[in-house]
Amino acid sequence: MSTSILYGRMFLVPVLGDFVRRYPDILLDISLTDTVVDIAGGQADVGVRFGPLSDGSLTARKLGETRKVIVASPDYLSRRGSPQVPEDLLTHDCLGFNFRRVAPTWPFLKDGHEYSLIIKGSVEANNGETLGQLAAEGVGVTRVGIEVLTRRRPRGEL
Repeated sequence: MSTSILYGRMFLVPVLGDFVRRYPDILLDISLTDTVVDIAGGQADVGVRFGPLSDGSLTARKLGETRKVIVASPDYLSRRGSPQVPEDLLTHDCLGFNFRRVAPTWPFLKDGHEYSLIIKGSVEANNGETLGQLAAEGVGVTRVGIEVLTRRRPRGEL
């Protein structure tokens, strides 16, 4: 099973004890990574991911909804200014994921029309928690799932 680091830590890991006790003969191989794995290619049997399903040969079930927000620290904004419209981000240090895509874009909606901006920055990372922490430290602006900002500590974590 593969899912994102944060989703796995917040929602999956806390229920695994019950699953293992209920199904002791099942070997559960868990991979927490924000890199999207190739399920059709055999990298995982089950994946929990956010966003549209890119492979039409797979079957998906909607588990819920999430949203992404663009964040920066007060320190960063005092040094670089507060973006007023999405296009202002073109002059900011935007922290993004290092997954190889066609283009590193952030989607926006204006007057009912969807469009994307190609973002650029000095740091890329492989998970949202790192990007959120970097933004909190004043390194730049990033786009993360809202759960990064409201993260609860999993059971057993100090």
